Amino acid sequence: MIEIKELLSTPKKIIITTHINPDGDAIGSVLAMNQYLQMKGHEVKVLTPNDYPDFLKWMKGNHEIIIFHDNREKGERLINSADLIFCMDYNEPSRLKDLGEKVLKSPAQKILIDHHPNPEEIFDYKYSDISVSSTAELLYRFITEMGDKNLINKDIAECLYSGL
Repeated sequence: MIEIKELLSTPKKIIITTHINPDGDAIGSVLAMNQYLQMKGHEVKVLTPNDYPDFLKWMKGNHEIIIFHDNREKGERLINSADLIFCMDYNEPSRLKDLGEKVLKSPAQKILIDHHPNPEEIFDYKYSDISVSSTAELLYRFITEMGDKNLINKDIAECLYSGL
């Protein structure tokens, strides 16, 4: 945790990714993380491999999500210029389909935040716990352990709640 806190102590270009066919945990987690990291002064972009159900599109920041399947060039450009990539709610890059290959090839450091068992050994940092109900629950703990519980506002809380 200390290493991640140090990485986030200065502004970075950050990409947040999640798995194909994102569900409430995936979208809620990436949107909560997006808002949190923006509050901390980072330049953040969210990439999902494909589109997701309309009933998840009410959360704050939804309009900022880039669908990789529809915007490959832009997605690749963003990945290639990123300092950090947060890998949210998946334990292996194959769960990203084509986007996974790009994430693996990126020189950016990769940080896993996930609750699924047996994460692959490709991540530079892992914040993983299979005993929690969701990545959203784990993200709440992450933000709290970073000393930033006070940054959890209504919008972030709604995203986290959606993930539960």
